[in-house]
Amino acid sequence: MKNIQLFNEDNLEVMKRLPDESIDVICIDPPYLYLKNQKLERPFDEFKFFSECKKLLTKNGFIVMFGRGEKLLSLEYDFV
Repeated sequence: MKNIQLFNEDNLEVMKRLPDESIDVICIDPPYLYLKNQKLERPFDEFKFFSECKKLLTKNGFIVMFGRGEKLLSLEYDFV
């Protein structure tokens, strides 16, 4: 079995510390803020986040993403 590590901290900070092509699975539940009057303390830069994910994933790696369907459909990033 491979070494499994879970991180519960600022994702972009963690990503800076990890080597490229070192992650098999990224499991995320990004902020969606679909409820009234919810705001983030700082903006969530989706393009920056997914660009970092692409650098970190191994050749056969993948992203598992949870969230509301409408928001997920608005993410139009081609990583092929």
